[in-house]
Amino acid sequence: MRFSICSIIYLLIALGFALTSNFAEAEEGSLNNFRYELLGNANAEIKVHTADDHYKNLTDHSTIYQAAMGLGYFFTNQWEPIFQLGLTDTTGANAGLTGDLWVGAIYNFGDDVTKAFFVGLKVGDEFITNSQSRSFQLLEYSLSVGKRISVAPGISWVPEIAYYHRDYGYESDANGYSYFDEISEFRVYPFQISILF
Repeated sequence: MRFSICSIIYLLIALGFALTSNFAEAEEGSLNNFRYELLGNANAEIKVHTADDHYKNLTDHSTIYQAAMGLGYFFTNQWEPIFQLGLTDTTGANAGLTGDLWVGAIYNFGDDVTKAFFVGLKVGDEFITNSQSRSFQLLEYSLSVGKRISVAPGISWVPEIAYYHRDYGYESDANGYSYFDEISEFRVYPFQISILF
């Protein structure tokens, strides 16, 4: 079984949940009417890749479909640890299906979480892939800011913008070719819904 820095972080966060359970119970009287948040989003994008192979310029493109579902728990009105599962389906260059598990925390500004501004920090790790080549991920994290906009009791629209960074490696099963690379980009999530319960 492969252990990474993210696996260690998962264990530390789980230990933190156990150690702070008494704290959560003590704060229960000051919480809003919600204890959990189900957060889901979907996104699609087209990326154009250009590379120089020393003989000619190569251009390829990928169509990327992403979906994610997260579950948060309100320790207080402001602090909300969250677990999130994400799936990415890529066609074209680097085609394949990958899954990511994220853990992190959201800090909500104000006591009414149905319409609060928030900032978030998450770290993640890739756990499945069915692409033709084997990839291995070193680090993935996201810093985000967003706002819940109440559209119905317990339901909010949640536009969010995030700075995303990933270090990863790639190994081809066919010829053993490998490399390390990184991605740093801003991502916008306009289609995100929050269900509070």
